[in-house]
Amino acid sequence: MPQRPRPSPTLEHRVVAKRLRRVREEIGWSVAQAAEAAGVAHTTVWRLEEAKTSIDLGLIEHLLTLYGLSEVERELLLEQAAAAARPGWWHQRYRPVMSRDYQEWIALESAASLVHIWHCALVPDLFQTPEYTAALHRARHPRHTAEQLDLAVELVAERQRRLARRKARVWAVVSAAALHTTVGTPAVMRAQHQALEIMLRRPRITFQVLPLEAEWHPLTGAPGVRLLRLDADEIGDQVLLDLPGATTIIDAPEQVAIWRQRLDAASAAAGFFCDPLPNLPDLPVPTIP
Repeated sequence: MPQRPRPSPTLEHRVVAKRLRRVREEIGWSVAQAAEAAGVAHTTVWRLEEAKTSIDLGLIEHLLTLYGLSEVERELLLEQAAAAARPGWWHQRYRPVMSRDYQEWIALESAASLVHIWHCALVPDLFQTPEYTAALHRARHPRHTAEQLDLAVELVAERQRRLARRKARVWAVVSAAALHTTVGTPAVMRAQHQALEIMLRRPRITFQVLPLEAEWHPLTGAPGVRLLRLDADEIGDQVLLDLPGATTIIDAPEQVAIWRQRLDAASAAAGFFCDPLPNLPDLPVPTIP
């Protein structure tokens, strides 16, 4: 029974996968036993429970029957699986400009109640103006077409809007270097600084800046980091490391706890400074000839 890989499972998909695994474990069956009873390969059941393949409603119904679930319980889980089979909001329009890592990342972010971010050199994407995003994207993807650029910029803005509508808390901690690094032109940076000052007035937005003279802290020199707290009991906090050319997703609780402590320490260090946007660089103002 072949399965079609799905690169970016939504949170609902991940939750259904976790519940399938829990039901199997509650009756004391191994993955191998479930696969043998269902007449499928061991890897088929494993991939289904890890949300590494598209949802197969027929196989799920067969497994739930084998597990002995009541009709009511079975129908409820099947309804959840049917809903989870729908692709995420980003899938149809934005997938052409999304790497597989980016899709995984957005699938998690789209269900987050808290996004806690660290960056040492750049304004985080959830705080960027479209012009800042565009300048950064051009530098990173010089071969992209104008259409690809516009779509990538639109995607970041859409992510910002969706988090705001869901009333998620977005909390960033950056080094002051992020405000001194010129992305695009001085005009782009002036507009970005003004936008940050406006954003700070909004509820559920926190933006902390560590001055250049701040002492060492656990995230000094670390890559971009974000912790996502998800609206699902079955899925714990997730950490994303924004490495050059790739994004690493960490879900092991002990590793997540380490990064959470580092983010908290950086936030505490920034909390000693009262000015929310200290050390803004002096940017040249264009003159009219």
